[in-house]
Amino acid sequence: MKTNVSQPVLIVLTVAGFLVAGLGGYFVLIRPQHAKAASLDKQISDTNQAIDSARTLTLQ
Repeated sequence: MKTNVSQPVLIVLTVAGFLVAGLGGYFVLIRPQHAKAASLDKQISDTNQAIDSARTLTLQ
């Protein structure tokens, strides 16, 4: 069964499909990495503090 869809409707549906795919990709692939990056930032900060403390102790 073939239905005739006007060109503007087809364009809108195509753009909507790309937007949905893009948002889905963002939420599945990119957003979870932000949590990992925040965790790594905390680990880096803690390690830098430990290094600073060790340097202070060795200079005394």
